[in-house]
Amino acid sequence: MYHARAVSCRGLLAAALLALAACGGGGGGGATGPAAPPLFEVSTSASGGGSVAPASASVTRGDSASFTLVPDEGYRIQSATGCGGSLAGDTYTTGPVNAACTISASFELLTWTLSGTVIVPATTIVDSDVNDPFAPLTPNDSFDQAQPIPNPGTVGGYVNRPGTGPEGRSFAAGDVSDYFVVDLLAGQQIALFQGTAPVLGSPDLDLLLHDAARNLVDASMGTGSAESLTVPVSGRYYIQVLASEGASNYVLTVGQSLAISGTGARLSDDFLPGEVVARWREDRPPATRQAARREAWARAGLRPRGREDMAETLLKLEPSARREARLARLERQLPQARAVQAAATHERERLETLLALKALAAEPELVEAEPNFVRRTALLPNDSLVGLQWHYSMINLPAAWDLTTGSRDVIVAVVDSGILPGHPDLQGQLVPGYDFISNIQRALDGDGIDPDPTDPGDGSPTGSSFHGTHVAGTIGATTNNQVGVAGVAWDVGLMPLRVLGRNGEGSTADIREAIRYAAGLPNASGTVPARRADIINLSLGGSGFSSLDQQLINTVRGLGIIVVAAAGNQNSSAPFYPAAYSGVLGVSAVQIDRSRAPYSSFGSHVDLAAPGGGTTDLNGDGYIDGVLSTSGNDAGQSLRYNYSFQQGTSMAAPHVSGVLALMKAVNPELDAAQVDQLLVTGQLTEPLGDEVPNPQFGYGLIDARRAVEAALQGGSGQTPAVLAANPRGLSFGLVLDVLELTVRNNGDGALQLGGISSDQDWLEATPLAVDGDGLGTWRIAVQRHGLPPSVYGGTLTLSSTAGELEVPVLMQVADGLVVGDVGRLYILLLDPETGETVDQVDVLAANGGYPFTFSGVRPGTYQVITGTDLNNDNFVCDPGEACGTYLTLDAPKLLEVEGDRAGLDFPASFGATISGSASAQRRRSGEAGTALRQ
Repeated sequence: MYHARAVSCRGLLAAALLALAACGGGGGGGATGPAAPPLFEVSTSASGGGSVAPASASVTRGDSASFTLVPDEGYRIQSATGCGGSLAGDTYTTGPVNAACTISASFELLTWTLSGTVIVPATTIVDSDVNDPFAPLTPNDSFDQAQPIPNPGTVGGYVNRPGTGPEGRSFAAGDVSDYFVVDLLAGQQIALFQGTAPVLGSPDLDLLLHDAARNLVDASMGTGSAESLTVPVSGRYYIQVLASEGASNYVLTVGQSLAISGTGARLSDDFLPGEVVARWREDRPPATRQAARREAWARAGLRPRGREDMAETLLKLEPSARREARLARLERQLPQARAVQAAATHERERLETLLALKALAAEPELVEAEPNFVRRTALLPNDSLVGLQWHYSMINLPAAWDLTTGSRDVIVAVVDSGILPGHPDLQGQLVPGYDFISNIQRALDGDGIDPDPTDPGDGSPTGSSFHGTHVAGTIGATTNNQVGVAGVAWDVGLMPLRVLGRNGEGSTADIREAIRYAAGLPNASGTVPARRADIINLSLGGSGFSSLDQQLINTVRGLGIIVVAAAGNQNSSAPFYPAAYSGVLGVSAVQIDRSRAPYSSFGSHVDLAAPGGGTTDLNGDGYIDGVLSTSGNDAGQSLRYNYSFQQGTSMAAPHVSGVLALMKAVNPELDAAQVDQLLVTGQLTEPLGDEVPNPQFGYGLIDARRAVEAALQGGSGQTPAVLAANPRGLSFGLVLDVLELTVRNNGDGALQLGGISSDQDWLEATPLAVDGDGLGTWRIAVQRHGLPPSVYGGTLTLSSTAGELEVPVLMQVADGLVVGDVGRLYILLLDPETGETVDQVDVLAANGGYPFTFSGVRPGTYQVITGTDLNNDNFVCDPGEACGTYLTLDAPKLLEVEGDRAGLDFPASFGATISGSASAQRRRSGEAGTALRQ
């Protein structure tokens, strides 16, 4: 209750206590009270002949007066007494007034109740030992304490080294590692996103994967904000999130392959142990910066290999106490002896290489550093040496030759193992190239980089592959000369650039120098070609994202140069570089029957497909159905020039490069951006019965005639019927039993769906809302009953008149695994004008949701925000913490409170942040107006 003071009968009443002084003889006045902001207005009326005025009231002695009491917003009249009168509603009527008297009025403060539920994703779970002392605690610091998590699933967590991060439960002792146990399928991806942005000296989190026997399988140990790993084989795994430095929130995800770029270096990546490539600042005087670099090398336990004055330096590990100390520290963070033993015995130098990269990352002179990744020929071995070129008719090449056979003004750089310049079917096709292999042992030609790109062989005891010669022959072997084979582009300039040596291996450092040379950019050779290349063919690759590679690709693409790369022969969706870089055309391989070759990689890095060959003889010509091109044989006493069948995405990529050379011959102004546009509008390819694009073939099989016509005239942009489904994959997690799949036609032609079949008994599809062609919404259901706990994968096959489409399905059966839990949520009622917290409730999950109630809420305008405080910095919604706001984060809505409000339901999840420069601040226990935590 709020009560008022006594005031004059003149003017506006100033508080909730109303005073009336009776006025005799036509209008005497009483004492004037202190001035104050009015809580309500008063209007009066009188009976018995008295006068009435809005701002004052006078009555004749013996008469009565009536007052309508109008309180301020947020209050209402509760009672009023005095002067012999009574209150009816909000009108007070006095008795006959014969002497001074006082009316006392009481007003009630209006308050309301707000309630709702915060809804979190069913596959979400929280790290069980975060720094917030008010959150539940279950340690997960070792294999034996590993916390079960769902698949697919998202985990929000926090780790810290002792004495780092905000004060809280784990500040002093530290929470260096979190361990999680989960059943995973081969090819799934694990990704770790660090909540704190990486800067020099910032927190650094690593991601490690151990098998069921607790042996170290893989590790992603970069210094950026994201790490990722790909599951090698199906089974049970332990995931370890490790605080290498400092403290940070994090979000850990498990699910289908995301092909995350920019991740840290991984133990499983193909790199040269003991070697790293570093790029240095160049904004200091040469003498000063050289001394600083040498100090940095020494601190990291490295020494330069080659020239020291280059902005990009190749470094090699050297024995030092620093190396031993780094490895010993890591081994202490692997709690099982056999994991340490395995790492020390089999992966020691590889681990040390990753640790050296971490040490370099702390150097202020460094721009960036990465392993010296290995790139291999995308080639599968075979035994046949001669055959027929069935692969050209498959891509409609003879029809394209009716329009053009190429131009000598077009140059294709073949960045590969070099060339056999004396091969009779390459005569007249070569322009000057270069050998960029810097490692003499790997070069096999007795020296380092030099102007001679001749391939001396790769050292194989059974005969060298002469991979670069085979690739070059497909692009542009001398044609119509009655000798050997034909090239895709008869008249073309082939620029051989040697980067692959012993065993067909090369390093990213050497490959970048070759690409710079091809593009006419400054490079390690100190020279550039008379005319830069129009197209660069990279029939090579490996794992490991290189920021230096991507930057160079961006530069080369900016010059209009088109870059083509093999998608890889791993039969995997894992990213394969350079094909997976932005701005590169990644090429998968098909066999003679137009099916994806069993070796060919697939996934989001595939842009289109071309013939790569196989080991069958489906056309019955007596030879395996490989790709036939120029080659050599050095297995005997002397080198012999010949032709061989080879298989791989290495063989597919030059088909595309050759067709692009034909396009450039008829349209010299064609650049990389225009090629991209023609590709996505269906003017370069023939769709292969899948969604466009699809992970198997990208936008389809290269069609030489269609591509040349597009370059000559421009395409119509029309596409045939294309079967599509949304979403492209379904995940039922632990709790969902039914989902919907939308089937549609993404093309212009007619399409009829024949049906949807399943390869699993527990998975079925039934039409829900479809048209006469079967397009529309389908009900997809799973049946867990009777299935033992595990992770299950299935496939839905959509059959139509435009081909088939596969939709992968993921589902988990688990007993007693709690999901739909982001930890202790702090739900804040905010004043949107000031951002101040008006009220707060703290809630734990109940049946997958967080019910909340705010009581005693004054009328007004509010905002409701919720989040976790995993790091205990007194702010919710930091990066890596769960966050949500009513109505959604993307569309926040203010609440106008004029009465009770129920059903205020809204979502919250990990990974989201409040827009603006700061997170919402929660109150600590004991602050005024705060609900104490239980």
